[in-house]
Amino acid sequence: MKKVVLSLMVFLVLFVTPFNLNRSEFDNNVKGAISGYEFSLARWQVNLLRGFINSRETLSLSKEEGVEVVWSYFNGEHENKRLVELVISRQVEEALSEIGLAVFPRVHFTITPMPGYLVISPIEEIRRKKEIHVIPALTRDKREEIEGWVDALGVSSIVTNIAGTSTFPIVVAEGTSLRNTIRIVAHEWAHHHLFFRPLGFRYGLHFLGWKNDAVAAINEAAATIVEMEIEEIVYNRYYSDFEKDIQLAGIGATFDYRDQMQLVREKVDQLLLMGEIEEAERYMEEQRQYINSYGYDIRKLNQAYFAFHGSYPSISVNPLTRRVYELREESDSLRRFLYEIGKVWNAQDLLEIEIP
Repeated sequence: MKKVVLSLMVFLVLFVTPFNLNRSEFDNNVKGAISGYEFSLARWQVNLLRGFINSRETLSLSKEEGVEVVWSYFNGEHENKRLVELVISRQVEEALSEIGLAVFPRVHFTITPMPGYLVISPIEEIRRKKEIHVIPALTRDKREEIEGWVDALGVSSIVTNIAGTSTFPIVVAEGTSLRNTIRIVAHEWAHHHLFFRPLGFRYGLHFLGWKNDAVAAINEAAATIVEMEIEEIVYNRYYSDFEKDIQLAGIGATFDYRDQMQLVREKVDQLLLMGEIEEAERYMEEQRQYINSYGYDIRKLNQAYFAFHGSYPSISVNPLTRRVYELREESDSLRRFLYEIGKVWNAQDLLEIEIP
């Protein structure tokens, strides 16, 4: 069994480590522009695997003790991350089992600092052209300096943060809130689970260089549905009594971030389609300032920003994403939904699914 798990982990290292055997002149120019700042994802993942394989810790806490440990950790009262990882993994697995899902692979995650992520898009359309991990903890000025070097190549770029990755074990960024930690663990586990179905395997090929933005959008939407439903079960069961929801001043009924971002994306797509690149970029900057006036802190809003975040349902205008949500509504359970969505190999497959 251990050999099977090890083989899976090695494959997942490849799954999340993009490579290109035929590097273009553009690739070489980007590599030169970020020289000294590129992050070795493969080496980092090997270290994660080594730590996982060597781990001998087991969870002996009762469920009540586990809840106290987790809550204390996220309130800065103790630093035993490993206990927190074990408790939340157990809670997520229990939630998955209770709704009839086969928990394969098992839920394993670690909390650790994350590298940055350089996303590059063409300026004339919103599309992921290239993505590179960069070293963690870059200052705002250094991020903008790197973006300036890359943008000089005639593209749009952004150095952003990533909250989690579907490595094995799953990685959650240090400093993430409790709610978001549960969400990320469930989201990335869904990618692991789907990897053994056509949809997830095709998404793996996407990361290995055989790009398919439609499959990426479908996969991320499906994982987000799992994330939302599992987080609701886990948080409400164990942690809701500890905390009352706090609404940020100025954000709420008077402003809907998701709706506003979708409006901006639709307008930008229209402008780019007409070839109005400068007007689109001016409009995005105006909207960035407007959105930030409601308490948000978007550092940069450009084609690369939407290329990265546009795969995720929070600001997606992709009709495929809407169809994924419709499919969940038509399914009588999350288990049935994952079974149906897992059969998808391309966009047409999704559109042809009918729930009897």
